[in-house]
Amino acid sequence: MESTIKFGTDGWRGIIALDFTFENVRRVAKAVAAYLYSEERSKLRMYSFGVPFRKPEDGVVVGYDRRFLSDEFALAFSEELVKYGIPVLLSKDPVPTPAVSYGVLYNKAALGVMVTASHNPPKYNGIKLKPEYGGPALPEVTSLVESLLDFKMPLSSNPASIDFVDLKGNYIEALKNKVSMINIKSLPFKVVLDVMYGSGEGLLSNILDSVGVKVEEIHAEANPYFGGLHPEPIPPNIDFLSNFVTEKGFDIGIALDGDADRIGLVDEKGNFVNPHQVFALIMKHLIEDRGKRGKIVWTCSLGREPEKLAKKYGIEYYITPVGFKYVCEYILEGGVLLGGEESGGYGFVEHIPERDGSMSALLVLEMMSCRKKSVGELLKELYEDFGPYYYKRLDLKLERKMSSAELKGLGDKLVVLLEENPVKVEDIDGLKFHFSDESWLLIRPSGTEPLLRLYAQAPSLERLDFLLTKSREAVENV
Repeated sequence: MESTIKFGTDGWRGIIALDFTFENVRRVAKAVAAYLYSEERSKLRMYSFGVPFRKPEDGVVVGYDRRFLSDEFALAFSEELVKYGIPVLLSKDPVPTPAVSYGVLYNKAALGVMVTASHNPPKYNGIKLKPEYGGPALPEVTSLVESLLDFKMPLSSNPASIDFVDLKGNYIEALKNKVSMINIKSLPFKVVLDVMYGSGEGLLSNILDSVGVKVEEIHAEANPYFGGLHPEPIPPNIDFLSNFVTEKGFDIGIALDGDADRIGLVDEKGNFVNPHQVFALIMKHLIEDRGKRGKIVWTCSLGREPEKLAKKYGIEYYITPVGFKYVCEYILEGGVLLGGEESGGYGFVEHIPERDGSMSALLVLEMMSCRKKSVGELLKELYEDFGPYYYKRLDLKLERKMSSAELKGLGDKLVVLLEENPVKVEDIDGLKFHFSDESWLLIRPSGTEPLLRLYAQAPSLERLDFLLTKSREAVENV
């Protein structure tokens, strides 16, 4: 019996040897081939935004991370595509996901495919799709691919070939061209990079080293078990980085997730800089230091900081469900400067319509060099106008998928336990409760793992702990 293949928040993911098998990888590759030849593809809404329509013979860019067998899965996917006359540009080495996205644009390819499970635990692997615009596949794309999983594709009488290529070189140059390397060169700070055993190894460190920035890279060796941690750049996964910063006297710690499209920051005192703060700093830098303007788009799991800044600057903003694919839809419509999500993924649209950990790190370093301030000083400056706010996320394991009715029941139970009525409840993605003191709580099932995520932000640590304690109590009583 064939297992169910379903694309979630960001691609299709499964447990290696259980769901994510060579058979299923080839099955998805066949569906992708059918998608590229499908007459329905030209009718997709994304092409109304001016996205160029590229034919199957324009080829597919394929990359992979450093997970167990990722290179072999990528080769199997590529071998399947060429049977149907679709040329493949296959990376010679593990690469970050944004390098594949950039490769789609640079090579004017019909699609990009990245074999990765991003920040998921080591037992997972997955596949992300990147259409012609070089960003995450919109729901309409993955829905069409899913509908073609059982389609019988005729083999081509003229099979295509696989070319092994370097996807890093042009991507690195693109990164350098989008920031002021002269300013970054003058950076008087010492930087430590935690690449979390992922495919960002050797990339950002080489860029910084090439202009004389004092930089050290840790966890750079290949390790499919990721040192026993999830390759997600948040505590406790980056506790080692926090200690390394303080013990070795570094001024900033930067962590990249498994496929280097997300970032985590540690300040000069070893304190974790949460995603809401990082997004706000990048936003502030682009608008105040670079003089940029444009719409700002973020997912509903991000907090008060970007909203406060948008209102301060008089900038239009939009809030989406969780998943950068929803942010990307606004980007394709035009006029967007920056997009972001709570997971630490931020997209500077002048670069690519995609999250990029290395680009985000360079923008933060550029801001530090422009203002000649440490991360801690930048945060103090940020909160001079508002805040500060305190944030935490809890991930609770689920035995099975939670239904909409169960989620609503959980929300009702929570309101009773809190003994206060929220001023607003949003159901953009999960249930988000807003309270009169500007605190908020979001409850939503993960779209990539069997988890229930509890997000909370509040003006005090006491209030934050209260919200999370009560929400956890509500979960345990449902």
